[in-house]
Amino acid sequence: DEILNAIKSNKHILIHAPTGIGKTASAIAPALSYVLQEEKDLTIFFLTPKHTQHKIAVETLKLIKEKYKCSFNVVSFIGKKWMCAHSGVRDLSSSEFSEYCKDQIKRKTCDYFTNIKESGKLSLKTKTILEEFNNKIVNIEEVINESSKRMLCPYEVSCLLGKEANVVIADYNHIISPNVRDVLFKKINKSLDKAIIIFDEAHNLPERIRSLLTVNLS
Repeated sequence: DEILNAIKSNKHILIHAPTGIGKTASAIAPALSYVLQEEKDLTIFFLTPKHTQHKIAVETLKLIKEKYKCSFNVVSFIGKKWMCAHSGVRDLSSSEFSEYCKDQIKRKTCDYFTNIKESGKLSLKTKTILEEFNNKIVNIEEVINESSKRMLCPYEVSCLLGKEANVVIADYNHIISPNVRDVLFKKINKSLDKAIIIFDEAHNLPERIRSLLTVNLS
């Protein structure tokens, strides 16, 4: 009730509660109910500090969908480097990977990326995988595996799924890093003023925000 009231009145709410009492479900359920029942053009962003916590959110949403037989779309994002289908990129630093990815796209040497479209339109492979994942709740690993098998970029596939998503499960950085947020929101056609944002395990936030600050003073 408190969460629903906060959402309806466009306010922030901070919840402190013990482990294991169902905070994830208690946060997602009223937000999802509000979005689906009120026919609001809003997207729920459920943000976690670790990849492992994505799975809990995915499983919770699966149970909600199963129990209430409701229709909604979910997409997951982890760091782009960890979604990349190229072997060896995980050994690169974030900045090295960013340069590598940009260079591959610019030179059109990444088959995973170029296969997404054909003559400026979505390729048959891409359309097929989007249909298969439509109205399903899948783990990010499944999207990465299935996309990679079909020589498609998992990140780009996720972005296309994100355009129709009611719930986006992502990392803190996808919201608190302005550059990452701007790129993602543009890709999935979302905006901050049309978002309900849930920070899971929010005690991790201060450290994560500090880590994004620059080390130089002008």
